[in-house]
Amino acid sequence: MLELNKYLSAGVANLPNVVLDNLSTLGVGPIESIVWVHLFRLSERGERFPDFDYLGKLAGLPAEHVMKAIETLEQKQLLTIVDFEAYDFTCAYNTIEALFNQSERAVAASDTQNQIANLMASFEEEFKRAISPMEAQRIDMWLNTDGHAPVLVKEALSEAVLNNSMSFKYIEAILNSWEKSGLKTVEEVRAHSKKFNEGKFAARAPQPGSDYEPDLSGITGLNW
Repeated sequence: MLELNKYLSAGVANLPNVVLDNLSTLGVGPIESIVWVHLFRLSERGERFPDFDYLGKLAGLPAEHVMKAIETLEQKQLLTIVDFEAYDFTCAYNTIEALFNQSERAVAASDTQNQIANLMASFEEEFKRAISPMEAQRIDMWLNTDGHAPVLVKEALSEAVLNNSMSFKYIEAILNSWEKSGLKTVEEVRAHSKKFNEGKFAARAPQPGSDYEPDLSGITGLNW
């Protein structure tokens, strides 16, 4: 029976979950995975370059399988051999970071494609017809040449609808105006519009003490 003090003195392996969770995503098989785990935990307790026979005994594998697994792990940049004296695992974190960045880019690209699809659908809904190839090319120019975000183009479309000016020329004029004003997001556009409208209202409002009288001509039903 294993005594408690021997159990505790054996220690606990501290393994990086971020690597373990992504080994299969990186195409690492079960043999390579168990070899990586043993190499990492041995390195953590000071055994930085164990031989193949020792690793094979721990993993229950022939030494040649261990050697092949280490070659694969090197190729996948999950470890490097330093001067044939130690295994270094820094590259594993770089590989995982690259994987995460690639995943984030894929999600961002998918989100952008969804936004573009929704934008095209919004144009067809507001114009009440299918968008022509030339019009689709113009929208693509706004997005990819001029660099406007899909949500900003959709906001310009909404502005055109609000002003009852349904034309691609008018929408492009809106986008150009926002660009000249340095407005790059929907939030900036709406804040600018709010400030502009408040300024117009303040300009029309009578000043205190003025002789301003409202024009009530044409309004019937007032019995003063």
